[in-house]
Amino acid sequence: MKNGLLTDLFSTASLSALALAFAAPAHAQNAPPPADDNISNDTIIVTGSRIPRVVTDTPNPIVVVTAQNLQQAGTTNVTDYLRTIPALVGSETGYDNSGSRAGIGATGLNLLNLRNLGTDRTLVLVDGRRHVASFDGTQAVDINTIPEDLIERIDVTTGGASAIYGADGVTGVVNFIQKKNFEGLTARAQAGISKYGDAGQRLFAVTAGHNFADGRGNIAVAYEHGEEDRLDVRQRKYLSGTDRIAFVLNPKDQPNSPVYKYIPLNDIRYYDTSRAGGIDIDFDGLPDYFGANGTPFDHGRFVPDFYQQGGSATLVSDYGNDLLPKSKRDIVNALAHFTFSDAFELYAEGKFAKTKAFSLGQPTYDYYLFIPEDNPYIPANLRPLISEAGNGGVLVNRDNFDFGQRAG
Repeated sequence: MKNGLLTDLFSTASLSALALAFAAPAHAQNAPPPADDNISNDTIIVTGSRIPRVVTDTPNPIVVVTAQNLQQAGTTNVTDYLRTIPALVGSETGYDNSGSRAGIGATGLNLLNLRNLGTDRTLVLVDGRRHVASFDGTQAVDINTIPEDLIERIDVTTGGASAIYGADGVTGVVNFIQKKNFEGLTARAQAGISKYGDAGQRLFAVTAGHNFADGRGNIAVAYEHGEEDRLDVRQRKYLSGTDRIAFVLNPKDQPNSPVYKYIPLNDIRYYDTSRAGGIDIDFDGLPDYFGANGTPFDHGRFVPDFYQQGGSATLVSDYGNDLLPKSKRDIVNALAHFTFSDAFELYAEGKFAKTKAFSLGQPTYDYYLFIPEDNPYIPANLRPLISEAGNGGVLVNRDNFDFGQRAG
């Protein structure tokens, strides 16, 4: 029964195909194919394909920084110069990784950041090969560990690299090309200091290289020693104390009012805390007294959203910390290669890097710390007020400057 059904179906399909063939116009059957002298009968033209291909050679814009550019810049830090490239303007230097701005373990590091998409998304290569990361758990490379005198050029590409390097190159690639046939001996020393007599920088570098076997082989060694002095924010008067100017919300700003929304003000403080401890008795979020003697808290002039100008509170500028870390680095880099033929070359590279950095961040603090009313350190003149409030204690906001600043 199944075979008979299939026979009927095929017979019906064949008759339908014949009917369509006889119904077609005669000129369509007899019309010759369009003539094209450039296309032979066996030519196959593919206008699109979904076949996966490895793209290793594609045009891509590259920004090139030469060794001469670095020398003319006069900087002791390569990252300082690379930040002049728009795509790398968000890179991190000693300033970004000092004080409270530095993450744990990142003090003093110089990290590249392509297109502000993160240092961990920027692929740094040396001679086209990945470099050892300098920050645990990331691929971020400390540029301080690459000797400047061995750099021939730096290639910066900001797109299209993920096709070759994978997701590591999603923002682009910064490739440090080193000198392959360095011969001779060079030594360089330079130093700089700010106009205020601080924030000094010193660099000493020596590089030696030799070609052998009619130029088929080369060996080069570079040593670099660099130092940078620590710079505290208190060494700049306009950034510390009551002289520091901050742009804050205008206290006189009201809806539809013809005043500036932000204005510059000095002597800006946090409105709810104190070095001696702001004591809040009625739990309204604002200190009523402060200090061991229970002195009335002066709230000064309120500045939105959580500041005050003048009064008893802690200065915002007091939380300022290091602008630059103290750092010291010693880098030794050795390169060697020998070319046996156009198809066979041996190379070896070795590096020793020792860096040490120190920086001070902000002190610790306590917010809304509950102190029971039977605590013996509560000022005696406040005990009747605490009992009257009936909250069983007080809330204390305190800035622990007497504990010292956190170091990194």
